[in-house]
Amino acid sequence: MKMPAPFFRFRKRCSPVFSPAIIMLAAMVASSLAESEHVVKQNAGAFEEGQQSSVICAGGLKHRVAVLSIVNRTTYGQERIGNAVKDMLTTEVSKTGCFVLVERDQLEKTLNEQSLGQSGAMDSTFAPRVGKLVGAEFVLFGSVSQFGVRTEASESFFSDSKTQFADAAVDIKLMNVETGEIALSLSGTGHAKRKFTSVLGIGSTGGYDEALESQALRSSLAGFAARIAAEVGKSPWMCYAMVRGEQLYLDAGSRSGVAAGQQYEIFTKGDAIYSPTTGALLGYDEMKMGVVQVDRMLGTDGAIAILVSGKLPEKQAIVRRLPDKH
Repeated sequence: MKMPAPFFRFRKRCSPVFSPAIIMLAAMVASSLAESEHVVKQNAGAFEEGQQSSVICAGGLKHRVAVLSIVNRTTYGQERIGNAVKDMLTTEVSKTGCFVLVERDQLEKTLNEQSLGQSGAMDSTFAPRVGKLVGAEFVLFGSVSQFGVRTEASESFFSDSKTQFADAAVDIKLMNVETGEIALSLSGTGHAKRKFTSVLGIGSTGGYDEALESQALRSSLAGFAARIAAEVGKSPWMCYAMVRGEQLYLDAGSRSGVAAGQQYEIFTKGDAIYSPTTGALLGYDEMKMGVVQVDRMLGTDGAIAILVSGKLPEKQAIVRRLPDKH
């Protein structure tokens, strides 16, 4: 039977008289020391665990958000790492319950129809265009700027140990589709490690732990979803609508929190308004046309409203929440 390396190191250093007794003692110690230690560290300043689940969505109406590409700018893992972060970010944002997320199939279909690859969706010029095509108010995109794994080994008189490390850094941007403004920039780092220890060959030596990759990536995103929800919640909810006859067809439905009997203000979209100093788009001039009431739902992402007061626009309208009454 092949003996472990620590055993032979031990035999060379101990006298034959005491070797059996010390071996017995070492074996007893091994049962308590031979183990694996697992540690995950999230980015500094992240929200505590459980805090994200307590996020309160502003006003009860959900904004429509699309998670675009996450590009892996490192030499490790190619597209796999970027796609993994995109899935993790989508999951975390969805768990807040504050958003209607554009479905992956719809997003990919739109990108293909417009001949826009994933790299095009990442560009600040193309991101608002993609967002408008899928009806999103906000888009999320970003990159994995750092990722690496390494292993460190050490030997002692009785034991061997091996520690595996995974480190990641992720950058995410939240963009307002209407204005093209970067509303929020987030950067986070994540770290995960696992230590394997064996005493006289007893215990776990541990192969490569692939779970460390996802743990480091996920921890780098800690707290992001809550901060995104807080930032998006500062913007007034709105949707677009099409006029047909005496009815208004909203492109938001029950998934967005719209319900029969609710009333909304309607506006027409006017000229663009730019900052006189920076030239940045501030928004659009709007003219209030009237008030409508939701009559019935149209699937889960649409609703039909009728006029309560004022008049309907000719073709399209912007729909906004009625101001709170004080």
